[in-house]
Amino acid sequence: GSPQGNRVAAYRVDNRGVALAPQVHYLKRQDEVVYRTYCKAGGVLEKLSLFVLAVAGRAPVEIQLGDTRDKYPCFAGWLPDGSELLVLLMSRDCRRVEVYAASAATGAARLLFVEEGPTFVRIHHDIYYGRKTGLTLTPDGKQLLWLSERDGWKHLYQYDLNGKLLAQLTQGSWAACEVVRVIGNE
Repeated sequence: GSPQGNRVAAYRVDNRGVALAPQVHYLKRQDEVVYRTYCKAGGVLEKLSLFVLAVAGRAPVEIQLGDTRDKYPCFAGWLPDGSELLVLLMSRDCRRVEVYAASAATGAARLLFVEEGPTFVRIHHDIYYGRKTGLTLTPDGKQLLWLSERDGWKHLYQYDLNGKLLAQLTQGSWAACEVVRVIGNE
């Protein structure tokens, strides 16, 4: 939910055309086979849309990310005042990530920056199962820290909320794995 507790970000999932795979339930008296949607390599992916829902019941606001077919939208956090949310849009081959800030009120999304690489920018499983987006908002809500392997090692880069690269914060022949905590100057 938003920092003020009055909104939540939620996905709408469209599984039309996605392959079905059998799953066996062994813990029942009789084994039972059910079919679940399962995105297979080269097949149709589920289509995800991201919405902001107001707790008070106003109409949902769709985040305007364009056609998300063959892309993975990923909610990455709220600005402290709740005015915008951060969203990653990763290509199906995981070689390109677009980082957006989107208005919680209108859904309008503005591109902050793009990261591309010859191999994975992020591993799909890190984002979707481990929630490791590589994006950290500073406590004052004015800057982003971004993990990138653009120099051959995973390091931290600092951006402002207009997408301007401010600095490379770590460097050397070693990898920064994650941001554990950012201590602010409030």
